[in-house]
Amino acid sequence: MGQEQNKPIDGLYTAYEAIFKASIAMNEQNILPSFHNYLSPFVHNKFYFGRNEIDAKIHGFMLQESGSGKGAIQNLIQNLLKQCGKKSRIVQSFTTAGIVGSVHINQTTEKTEMNKPLGKHDWLGVDEGSIFMGNPNQHVMDFIKTINGYLDSGKVCKMLACGELEYTGNATLSFGSFIDGSVKITILHTGFFQRFWVSHAQYTKEECAETRRKMDALAIKQKVRDDGESELINQLRGGIREIDDFTGRVYFFTSEQAEYFGRKFEEIVDSKDTQQLDKTREDVFRTCLTRAKKLGYKVMVHYATVNREEELSIEAIDYALKAVEMHLDSFLSLLISLNPAKSVITEERKKMELKKEECKQKIFQTLTEKGAFTRSEFYAKLKQEYGISLGEQSCDKIFQGLIDEKKVFLKIGEKNSISYHLKKEV
Repeated sequence: MGQEQNKPIDGLYTAYEAIFKASIAMNEQNILPSFHNYLSPFVHNKFYFGRNEIDAKIHGFMLQESGSGKGAIQNLIQNLLKQCGKKSRIVQSFTTAGIVGSVHINQTTEKTEMNKPLGKHDWLGVDEGSIFMGNPNQHVMDFIKTINGYLDSGKVCKMLACGELEYTGNATLSFGSFIDGSVKITILHTGFFQRFWVSHAQYTKEECAETRRKMDALAIKQKVRDDGESELINQLRGGIREIDDFTGRVYFFTSEQAEYFGRKFEEIVDSKDTQQLDKTREDVFRTCLTRAKKLGYKVMVHYATVNREEELSIEAIDYALKAVEMHLDSFLSLLISLNPAKSVITEERKKMELKKEECKQKIFQTLTEKGAFTRSEFYAKLKQEYGISLGEQSCDKIFQGLIDEKKVFLKIGEKNSISYHLKKEV
């Protein structure tokens, strides 16, 4: 955190960090984001923004390899929330009904009833967010539209076969998923990831193995950890009791604070190296900036609420700026990690160019040996004898290029058959 521990939030964070490190191997990049995800069900104050009041819930999305600790972090948050009396649940399989809700007809009463997961839980973890990683179908896009609306307004509104599902939710969300090159730019353009505090990390096989070894070490120390954890959990509970009833406040900037936050925010943005991104991904990075500012507002509310402060302070803004920079670094890291798709395309193009060059050499070789050949003869020879798989259109373009360069000429014979001949030097 880098601050002197003279504020209630510092003591609360220190207790959470100690419990996290005693329970989770590695994953230090997830400590601060998960801390604020854990705090969100207790923070009921808001931030004033453009005649609207922004809810201070901070929803998290962890993107990293399978087996690197995402599920363990969600289990930790769920258990800590339960010990503080909050309703929390982890959804193991992705269904719209399980996360957003459903409408059905009660067969006994014949009345329409609603299932409202986001309304009856304070925190909802989704362990399987990989559905967003592939090519988004209409079901996924509909879900994203509904969740985006909930993340913006706190309301769920969706038309279903049995009727309209509409209610006000209360749940803070935590998503986790592995990440690979299958992520489609379509998803990144929906604004879905931009609404979360994104935590992205890439682990090597060796690092994942180290995580598993550290998990074994944690299991050995279980009794010692339980004894120490009880004190830390009591410390957390004590701090939480202090903020859970500190409600009804709407924070806002003074003009000086707005200027300060805006200037510092732009300095952070300008410091980020986006040269590794192609234009499409750089555009996506720009789309996350406004929502990154809103994340900053929420973190400020957390800071002020935990410290039971009636107004925002420069310390709250500085604290939030560090959180915003973490988020932007992760979002940028995510986009850079997707650039291998660009590299794959480049490699494929290189392979194709090599094929074309090889095909060109075989044209000269075959014409030198035979003097002439027809299109069909060369295509058969190219694939069967030379083992080069290249489409006819690509071959025709190569032939046409050689004709334009006056290295090859063609003759039209009987029945319009075409044969190619080597142009001899004069």
